[in-house]
Amino acid sequence: METVSAEAKIPRNVLYILAVLVIIFLGVSYQSIEFLQIQKHQPGNYNRQPAIVLYNDNDNLRTLEALDLFWIKDVIPNDTQSPLAAISMETASGTKLVKQFPCEVDPLDDRCKIERIPRGGYVTGFPEIPLTPETALLCDENINIRLGKNTETVCPNDPTCKKCARNYNETKRLLEHFHQGDNERRDRLQKWFPIPKGKESRDIIVCSVNFGQLYLFLNWACSCWKNQVFDVRLYTWIIPTDTKTYNALVALGFNAEPLDWMSNGTKIRLSSKYTGSANSGPHAQINSIAAFASNFAVQMGFYTLLMDVDMVFLHNPFPWLHRSAERRDVLGMYSPRSDNYGFMNSGFLFFVPTEKTKILLESYENLCLIKSISDQQLWNVVIRHYSFRQLTQRILPRQLFFSLWRSAEKYGYNPNVTKVLHTVSVRKASRLVAINQWHFNDKCPFWDKSANDEAIRYNLFIVGTKERP
Repeated sequence: METVSAEAKIPRNVLYILAVLVIIFLGVSYQSIEFLQIQKHQPGNYNRQPAIVLYNDNDNLRTLEALDLFWIKDVIPNDTQSPLAAISMETASGTKLVKQFPCEVDPLDDRCKIERIPRGGYVTGFPEIPLTPETALLCDENINIRLGKNTETVCPNDPTCKKCARNYNETKRLLEHFHQGDNERRDRLQKWFPIPKGKESRDIIVCSVNFGQLYLFLNWACSCWKNQVFDVRLYTWIIPTDTKTYNALVALGFNAEPLDWMSNGTKIRLSSKYTGSANSGPHAQINSIAAFASNFAVQMGFYTLLMDVDMVFLHNPFPWLHRSAERRDVLGMYSPRSDNYGFMNSGFLFFVPTEKTKILLESYENLCLIKSISDQQLWNVVIRHYSFRQLTQRILPRQLFFSLWRSAEKYGYNPNVTKVLHTVSVRKASRLVAINQWHFNDKCPFWDKSANDEAIRYNLFIVGTKERP
């Protein structure tokens, strides 16, 4: 009675085998579903070129394929503990603005938290609040190194530099009036630069220009058209400083910041002239305005490219920049100098909207009050400040992001490789003509005769004794 026959054991073994098979089948099915979901969240093809279509109606611009922003990764899933979330986060690029980043791989990764840096913050030694002239003490020789005489950081008996800042009151007035329209400006940027569904953020390009330099800005736009990079109007937030520039930009379909913040009794009047000399005229105010605008864009969570208007794009730089922005705050072009104007070129800065970057740019905005005409000098002093030692920054490769300063051949300019040209110093147009990168003419959809005539008026196309053909 107590023994069990072999025939009676067989059905129980069969049940065990069937149960194991069912479990395996369910596991494979779950993995297949997860795989399909992961594929859905994978980024697009980095090599795909966006369609370039030029419209006159700004509303139509949002329908362009370029708004897919294929080089920006998808939003991270809510469940950060799931295998899908872990894989998505490992493969994604850039700072995560929406969901929390898992810290198991790198506990020191800044993206372990998304809130503002708390007191005693998680980035040891990084400022918890933005610096000001009173807290940065840029002119205290016991704190900051001095690279050269007669610089912005030399002010005897005043470590704040304020007593020696010639543009202090004017820049303070610019800053105050610029931010009075922040609520309307925020709504405007959200309308102009909508974030595509399923994306964590998007890119915008920020620059400021007066009428005298408009021909350079439009040559950049024409270079993007000629080289089939993208339609610049989809990405560019341009801050004009005079009425003629604003009207010309709006007529060409650009997202130009209205001038109301400079009117209504503000007594802010910036010269519209540009005579070809570097760091002259209203250059100090223009680069301050560009700094205010780029800070505003980063605070909104945009990946922000702050650039001068004397640029040429030969290829789309954004896919490369995003692949390089992983676990970094700032990428900048190289400035080959050993004084306080180097090592980073402030004319081309790519900001990843991390919390460190936000505090850095708020600090830089505050410190613009003591800036003279050169933004590059102040920028390099600030990023070398002891408070920002934890800033994660890299210099962009010189051959890819090329500073057209001296001999193009000597420093490796190659139109098939180089993505961005920055025409620093003087004789900008003539040097671009010499390498066949001047594209501003009546064949370009961004042609404006008045801007061209203004450049001719100040002989900005002269090459030696010969005028541009």
